[in-house]
Amino acid sequence: EEVKRITTKNNDYMLFVRITDLTGSIETILFPKNYKDFAPILIEDALIVIAGKVSLKNDEKNIIIEAVKNIE
Repeated sequence: EEVKRITTKNNDYMLFVRITDLTGSIETILFPKNYKDFAPILIEDALIVIAGKVSLKNDEKNIIIEAVKNIE
């Protein structure tokens, strides 16, 4: 739904990706340590499976991405 790439203080990239399914949407976060492996998979309208940890920050849930798999 929405992808925002930022540059960290160490000049590494990380992503904030809002994903949507039939039940709603949630923001996911891809930290620099996993960026190179999984960022190319996170493209608009791609069918993917995400594994990660649910985090609660500022009363909003998000998913810290640990793995992504393309299922197309």
